[in-house]
Amino acid sequence: MKTLRSNIERAKNAKIFMMIMAILSGVSVLVECYRYYFFNSIFEGAVTYEEATQFDSLYLIFNVVNLIIYVVVIIFFIMWFRRAYYNLHQLTRGLRYSEGWAAGAWFVPIFSLFGPYQIATDLFSRTEGLLINHNLTESKPQRHTIKGWWWGLWIAGSITGNIQSDSTMDMLMFSVVMSIVSGVLLTVAAILAIKVIDNYHEM
Repeated sequence: MKTLRSNIERAKNAKIFMMIMAILSGVSVLVECYRYYFFNSIFEGAVTYEEATQFDSLYLIFNVVNLIIYVVVIIFFIMWFRRAYYNLHQLTRGLRYSEGWAAGAWFVPIFSLFGPYQIATDLFSRTEGLLINHNLTESKPQRHTIKGWWWGLWIAGSITGNIQSDSTMDMLMFSVVMSIVSGVLLTVAAILAIKVIDNYHEM
């Protein structure tokens, strides 16, 4: 059996950046709400070309910052996720995937919609089973419930955030509404992700 590797620092980093993501996602909801109002003003002819250009530049900068934070969050979360799955591999047999898939599953089209959740299910179910067998804990359904809500909101937020079109005025406004919905879903998902890390760290 290989030696277990500490995952405390990775959990701490993942939680810190996930909280930053939650805050930015919340801010993005406010930005998109203002964007909806701004577009209405444009269509009504109440905005000058200079104002529209300035807003577009600021919106682009905000999205770049958001993307950078998003990438950093994903990196730190996957580092924690993979280390947790590595440690579980040292304690039990018969897991569905190899340790490498705890990172790779996030980047494979289609598989990324359910692969990471299956690995998370292995983490919670198998770890809880080990602890119960050694009389170290009792079964707590809320651990799995929170995990399910986290993944469902994450997927829903990611999908709605990708619904974008500017082919017509109505489609453009619909896209902004979908961005608002996505921001709300991802904000809650990020908060639940912190709880998921806490729950697993507790186990």
